[in-house]
Amino acid sequence: MNFLAHVISKLNSQRDFYPFGISEIENFLPEDFINSLIMELEPSKEWLEEAWIYQENSDAVNLVNKAIFNNTPQERLFSLNYSINELCRHQLFKINEYTKAFQGIEFELEIEKLLDLKLKYISTDIAKYNLGHFLKPHADLFAYRRIGFVLFLTTSPGLNSGGELKIQNTIDLKTWTIIPKKNKAVFFPIYPGFIHEVTPIKNDWTRLSLATHLCFKE
Repeated sequence: MNFLAHVISKLNSQRDFYPFGISEIENFLPEDFINSLIMELEPSKEWLEEAWIYQENSDAVNLVNKAIFNNTPQERLFSLNYSINELCRHQLFKINEYTKAFQGIEFELEIEKLLDLKLKYISTDIAKYNLGHFLKPHADLFAYRRIGFVLFLTTSPGLNSGGELKIQNTIDLKTWTIIPKKNKAVFFPIYPGFIHEVTPIKNDWTRLSLATHLCFKE
């Protein structure tokens, strides 16, 4: 199935978010395709819980075991969630179809027309957040990243459930709080002063999402 034309049509309706805003796009993928992604991911045996902490007196982070994480001061905790490593995705056929679509020249040309930027695909993170999971504010300022977009695969049960994607433009003092909704994609720029986070999950629900990153072409 070629879903890229559907995605491009959605992107072409959202031309004015870069460089100082965000773009929220509902019905980002065809319904049958996003359902197939969910059906592939939910029962996967490749999920591993990852715990990350800040190094002392640094913005750098380290992956640690849960025992170390639980004994680390709150201010040094960076993130806790389940993920599926890229090395374990060879049998995730729909995920691979999804990521390959954004690696092709057709998508690169459309992004260039949309934003007047020469960008290319870097990576997609697969994440699952359950009760107590979170991701602290950060800017993703590495690997020449310039654009990020998050696709929600599940819908939040409502306000005060946690798991919101919170984005802050500290330059213009703007804040966006996006409640997860199945098949909504959120595009945002990556540069100093533009930070994002996942607020702690408060209720017993599962937040599934895909976070894709684009960087400047060399």
